[in-house]
Amino acid sequence: MRRKKNPTELPTVEWTFNKLKYWSGKRIAEIDPTFLAELPKKSLSDKGFLGKFLERMLNIPNSNGHLDLQGGELKCCVCKIDGEPRQTVAITQIGSWLDQILKNSDFSQSHLFSKIRKLIYAPICGVGDRSTWYFFPPVLVDLDDPKYSTIRTLLEEDYKDIAQILNNDIKTFGKIGTSNGVFIQLRTKDTKSSKTKAYHPIFSQMYNLQVSEKNYAFYFRKPFLEKILRFSGVYPNASNVDGPQQVIKDLKKSA
Repeated sequence: MRRKKNPTELPTVEWTFNKLKYWSGKRIAEIDPTFLAELPKKSLSDKGFLGKFLERMLNIPNSNGHLDLQGGELKCCVCKIDGEPRQTVAITQIGSWLDQILKNSDFSQSHLFSKIRKLIYAPICGVGDRSTWYFFPPVLVDLDDPKYSTIRTLLEEDYKDIAQILNNDIKTFGKIGTSNGVFIQLRTKDTKSSKTKAYHPIFSQMYNLQVSEKNYAFYFRKPFLEKILRFSGVYPNASNVDGPQQVIKDLKKSA
């Protein structure tokens, strides 16, 4: 059963988490038999396909709002049968707040932290035909919870390291480039404007300089996604190839 639709109201973190938990082990075609038939003729990427499905089934408005949900963010990833992520996961673009990063501001007050402070990670087994894809149980990550203090510290260290790399790159080369931490990375993410047919350059007020011809975004790297699966307690054997599959089997037995 879908949430009653309100075009301006975001679903809550709690409602979304429970819905995704209910979907655990269920195939796309089982959750919504008509979705695949109603897709636009133009083929979508795996990320685009999954995004469209979640917007439809969770009634998440397709907007430029700061967060996907009331009080948090939803991040999904297409995974292998053992739960290993096939992709990195985009977090947020930085074009309008690069200088905040360059000034190495307090991580807890940063735009990035506000995006990932509380998030649901929903892995989906993307093997075979898309109609047979199914959800693994979701994981709720709350960086204010002492349980996740170690992960929060590592993310903060990455943020500070990337800030230093960006400053060094601008001072040395006059532009920014791909910057990697352990759990997060910064790289280009942009599409051409439908009006100007141009990308979105980034200008630093701090350096009074255009530092990129394209927009950039933070991404979660695969080690972060794998870490929270093991760390959550939802997947006690996530380091084992059968871990996520065993969770699904146990859910079906208890149903």
